[in-house]
Amino acid sequence: RKSTDRSITEYCVEKRLEKAAELLYYTDLSVNDVITQCGYQNKTYFYRVFRNKYGVSPMEFRKNKKETS
Repeated sequence: RKSTDRSITEYCVEKRLEKAAELLYYTDLSVNDVITQCGYQNKTYFYRVFRNKYGVSPMEFRKNKKETS
C-alpha cells in the first residue's frame, strides 16, 4: 500500500482490467472468455468495474480500439 497508494484489492482489480483490455484489443476471444481468463466469476461485476475504468462496455472498447487502428 505504501508504494502504490492503493489497497491490494484495488491493485489487483486494476491489473485484471488492464489484462482484460489487452485481451480485448489484441485477441478475438469472446468477452466471456476474457472475463474468465482475467479471473472474474461475476460477469455483472466485471462489466461494472470495466465501465468505471474505461467509460465504455468491453464490446464498445473493442469496437473503438479496432476503429482507431
